[in-house]
Amino acid sequence: MIAGRRFRAPSGNRSILADPPVDTWADLVADNRRALSTDVEFGGLPLMDLRRQAAEEAIAAAQAYHRDAGEPVPSLAGRDPCRIIAAGHQPELFHPGVWAKNFALNGIAQQLRAVPLNLIIDHDTLKAATVHFPAWPSDGRPHAPESVQLATLAYDTYAGEVPFEERPVQDETLFAAFPDHFAERTRNWDIETLVPFTWRTMLARATMTNLLGERIVRARRSLERQWGCVNLELPMSRLASLPCFARFASHLLTDIEQFRVRYNSTVQAYRVKHGIRSRNHPVPDLITDADRIEAPFWIWRAGEARRGRMFVSKSEYFLHLYAGDRLLAKLPNQPGDAWVEAWQKLAAEGIKIRPRALSTTLFARLVLGDFFIHGIGGGKYDEVADVLIADALKLPVPIFSVLTATLHLPLPGFTSHAGDVRQLQAEARDLYWNPQRHIPTDQPVNANDHESITHKQTLIQQSPELKSLRRQRFRELQSLTAAIRPMVEQPYQETLAELDQSQREAGANQRLERRDFAFPLFPETKLQAFMQGIQGSM
Repeated sequence: MIAGRRFRAPSGNRSILADPPVDTWADLVADNRRALSTDVEFGGLPLMDLRRQAAEEAIAAAQAYHRDAGEPVPSLAGRDPCRIIAAGHQPELFHPGVWAKNFALNGIAQQLRAVPLNLIIDHDTLKAATVHFPAWPSDGRPHAPESVQLATLAYDTYAGEVPFEERPVQDETLFAAFPDHFAERTRNWDIETLVPFTWRTMLARATMTNLLGERIVRARRSLERQWGCVNLELPMSRLASLPCFARFASHLLTDIEQFRVRYNSTVQAYRVKHGIRSRNHPVPDLITDADRIEAPFWIWRAGEARRGRMFVSKSEYFLHLYAGDRLLAKLPNQPGDAWVEAWQKLAAEGIKIRPRALSTTLFARLVLGDFFIHGIGGGKYDEVADVLIADALKLPVPIFSVLTATLHLPLPGFTSHAGDVRQLQAEARDLYWNPQRHIPTDQPVNANDHESITHKQTLIQQSPELKSLRRQRFRELQSLTAAIRPMVEQPYQETLAELDQSQREAGANQRLERRDFAFPLFPETKLQAFMQGIQGSM
């Protein structure tokens, strides 16, 4: 269990965070596998049997997904089909630090002869159909730090927070024109980005799918295949319809009253522990509304394009499922084969039930795989999942990893960074408050100034016990410092000017060196070498 840790994104270029360290992962995978080989019942089956079922079903579903996408089906030759290592993310234009998980996943799975399975979290929503990037107005290198600004460019019309699995490209003309618009805004970049390749690949698949997320992941996988990183992938929209997931959901929903109490208790304790005041962090509490109990799932009908929070009410034989206060479906109130049949019938009728954040990771870690690779965001809230697993579900807590990386765009920058600013700030403070330390040895000093310097040095050595004497000493030191200060006015002003320039340069570098620029903005050679280095380090 990883508890009480704070994961901080690495700031240096080409730096990597792996917690626990990569060289421990093989042992942790083995430990998790042993711990979860238990006959404790989960969803009407012993957990070890449910895990075998999940591996078989998920692999078959992933293979079908790749075939449907018109892609080569990743080979499992020499792999243990009952050993899955997993990761996951939304199907978006994420930054290299997120993409690093896919290569780490592939590397560790190769080492352990396991199956690498990347979950596409396509029931999540697109927050903005834009890409941001640094830009400056003049041709060539940015000469003035303040000329570097963050620009934002849309690649599609925003359509609200629609789940990726329901979210088509809204404006095909705008989408197709993005590379030209981007090239115009970045004509003074002296690098060849992956934007043209990414968009050509996405547009070539436009006749196969109008879903934005699907176009993005298919273009990404095309690059991964070229670079030797071939993982199985499976959208959550497909995974959620499988019998193994139905059994997982039945375990939570048929005991929703107790699960809600334990869930909220865990979340509230986390907030207290970390001094969090917001009731929405790390996740909102599950509420009740009359006889309806909120469950950690989304529910909606296909085509509605808007998720609803799922609420459950119980009758003698059924669980009634609501999107808010609107009844959408019902299921048996006991886990088992009848539940699975009813769950899959709902899916065939277009009722979409998808896990929210914590229930997604609970399934991935407990049922689907032997090891899960999180990013920083997932790692932060999975401390809550650890407690839920131990206290609410009474199961062993499998260890997960957190992996992310930082890669800067290879753009021209400036000399100063944050450390230079801090150093100059300290120098300016010391010049102002301790000018006597900075008087050049060859500078003439008159008798009065010499006396002030000597007197101040004497006072600094003193430490009066009486409060009144300490106050008098403080006032004298202030007066003497003000008298000495003109002797270093020139170096003080020069330092302030240098500090101002350094602050402007550091601000520009901060904009140039953000770690969250989308992966197509990078040149292929640098991005490929970095990702393959992560893959090979496992």
